[in-house]
This record gives sequence, structure tokens and C-alpha cells, in this order.
Amino acid sequence: MTLTDVQFMQRLKVFLFTKNAMLHKWCASELNDLFQIETDAPDAYSALLNARQLPSCVLMDYDFCSESLQIQNYNYISNTLHLSFIFLFCQKNQLVQKRNIFPNAYFISIYSDCGSLSALLQTLVHHVCSLTPKVIVPQKELQLDLPSLDENCATSDSMEVFYKKVQRVARSEEPVLLLGESGSGKSYTARRIHKLSRFKNGPYFSLNVAELTSAIAESQLFGTVKGAFTDAQNMSGLFEQAQEGTLLLDEVAELDLCVQTKLLDVLETKKFRRLGSMKELRFDTRLIFATNADLHERARQGLFRADLLYRIDVLRIHVPPLREHRSDIPRLAKEFANRKNRTLSSCAIDALMSYSWPGNIRQLNNYVNRACVLSAREQLTADDFDFIR
Repeated sequence: MTLTDVQFMQRLKVFLFTKNAMLHKWCASELNDLFQIETDAPDAYSALLNARQLPSCVLMDYDFCSESLQIQNYNYISNTLHLSFIFLFCQKNQLVQKRNIFPNAYFISIYSDCGSLSALLQTLVHHVCSLTPKVIVPQKELQLDLPSLDENCATSDSMEVFYKKVQRVARSEEPVLLLGESGSGKSYTARRIHKLSRFKNGPYFSLNVAELTSAIAESQLFGTVKGAFTDAQNMSGLFEQAQEGTLLLDEVAELDLCVQTKLLDVLETKKFRRLGSMKELRFDTRLIFATNADLHERARQGLFRADLLYRIDVLRIHVPPLREHRSDIPRLAKEFANRKNRTLSSCAIDALMSYSWPGNIRQLNNYVNRACVLSAREQLTADDFDFIR
């Protein structure tokens, strides 16, 4: 079995961006059996930057593209995240224009015969995915700039304690375990720890290990040498790429048990080998682990190695949900709006303060982005957030 075979045993992720309800329904019906489709993001650029796991490719219609993805954003995403785009267009005169604006993208005309179009779409998506084994590409400083995260921004006693703990933990070189609800800011906290640590001048990588097979997780972490398995090439893994830097393993509770065993050995010996190699390499990387699961319960169920848990649960930080520091909502919302060159009225702030935010900071960020995309006003009002009422 080749690595490509292993990858396609998973339902590869495709991001679909369109406001056309009929096109949305048709694409989803044609691809859902073969791919994991994610849709309904109002801002393609922010959705891709904030994705917990990058897609294999991006499927986008012409009209949505013109509103949601400017050329400079496309170039950044295409060149930095190495994502492939497939554009759907309705009119022939759009093709020449888009080819000039978005080089290296693929285009499909949706005015062709529906039967052949269905087969063409499936074939092209398969082709693009096969060219990009980076369906699990780790993210290296791809996120937007962090919200301010230090004790000077604390708006409550509990958050002041949290920020100071982050600073103290950053000075150590021991593994860090970040616990907290989805969207609460664990990745923000991890990057803050990196920027305050002795590793701050080194690289920062994050990898979401959820849903990765053992084979793919191993190759991404340890790297490979040519001939290690069918189609294997010489490739450095994250343990090499993140040397003298920081590596965040997100959703660590979902890490395959076989990989857990090998990870424990790396933590104990500070050495590792590429898959298929006998040469030992030095391991000098700050590891941060994040999860919203109860690792002790998973260990009792035999789903997580207890000895690994004890090894990574050295410095534990609980990242509080947004509802426990609601006084930060105005500051965070204004910061997110400012990234889009927008401001928030007092009534908009009141509307945001009235919501419970079960999705925490990530949901707040996405909702502010949605309002910025859908509103033509420079200053957003409560009416621009009527979808949260």
C-alpha cells in the first residue's frame, strides 16, 4: 500500500465556497461520498487562515471569489499554504479574466453538460488532491496576528493569573499541556508561550493530529528516507523542521496509540530516527500539547497511554472559555474588526456582549469577520450581528 493509498482511505477535506444555493447543493451531492466537504464560511481568506486542518483543495465559484478572495490574499494562500484552487465559472468571458488574475488555478465551466461535468469535477478534485499530499500540512506562522495576550490586557483577576502563568511556563523547557474548550484560544496561548521562550527565534509549527492514520502521523513527525515504503522520498519531519523551535500537537487525545509509543520514546531519549533510517537525530524542540478532551478518562479507557500522559502533563494550563472572561469581548471584537479596517459601534458591542459564545474566541472572530464581509458600513452596528440573536 502506498502513502497515497493511505491518504485516500481518509475522506480528504475540500473547502467549498459559494453563495449559490443550487451550486452548493449540486457540488455537495457530487462530492460528499468521496470527500469531507466544509462550507458556509463567509470569508474564504479568514476561513483558510484559521482552519484547524487545511483542506486538500479549495472549490470556489466566480462570484464568491470576487467578493471574498482578493488577489494578494490568493497569492499568499497559494504560495505559503501551497493550496490548489478549483474555480467554477458560469460565463465564458469570465475564464480569460480569471486565468490572468489567478495563475496556477484550475477552472471548470458549469454551463457544460451536467453528466460529463459531474465526472469531470470528481476527476479533477481527485487529481488536485493527489498532487497535494499536504492535506495535513502543518501550519508555520500562518495565522493572523494574535490578539494582545499579556497581563497588561487583563480585565479580570482570573485572567491576570492566567497571563502570568503563561509567562512563567514559557521560561521552562518542559512540555506544556493546554486544556480548554474548542475555540477558547489554546493555539493563541501556544504561540504566546513560543514568543516568550528561549525558542522564540526558532520556527513554530502546529499539527492537528485528529483523524490522521498512524502511517501519515509518523511520516509527518519523524520524516522518511527514500525506500522506507512504496513511493517514500527523503523528507524531513516536523521533529527536524522544528529544531530549536516549538511544535504544537493539537487534538493530542486523538493521536494513534502506536504513534503515542514512539512519541514517548522521543520525549525520554531526546532522539529520533526518520522512518527507514538507522541514523539517530538529536531532538531539541519545545513540545506543546493541546486538547479539549479528558486525557485521564481516555487513559482509563485504554485510548491514551498513561505513561505518555504523565510525561506530557508536566506544566498544565487551563485556557478559560470566553464566558469566564466576558469583559474581554469588547477588546477582542474591536481587534478583530480593526484587522478588516472596520470599527464597532457601542450597540454592536452590546449585541456581542449579550451572546453566550459557546464557540469561544474562534466563534467571536468568525462572526466579526462575517459581519465585515456582509456589511458595507465602515462602522458595524447591532443590525450587522442580527444573525446571533
